[in-house]
Amino acid sequence: HILCVYKDHVEHTGKINEEGWKEIGEIIKKLEEERGIGYGTMLMRFGNVKNTGATVPHLHFQLIQSDKDHKDYEPEKGLWTRIG
Repeated sequence: HILCVYKDHVEHTGKINEEGWKEIGEIIKKLEEERGIGYGTMLMRFGNVKNTGATVPHLHFQLIQSDKDHKDYEPEKGLWTRIG
């Protein structure tokens, strides 16, 4: 689980400029290559924290890769998180 926080304070995706989206893509690609991530889930939270389940009003995303070899891994449960 990797938490990535946008470097400028923004709360909505519409506030990220083209260069920012490009940088986010580069970061994801670098993490995938460096950590050998071949599959996973990405969640992005933005907007009013009362509605998103986030605790900080700041755009961030989470890159999550399950460990199917972990003793507590339960594939039938998948990922559980509050989305809204």
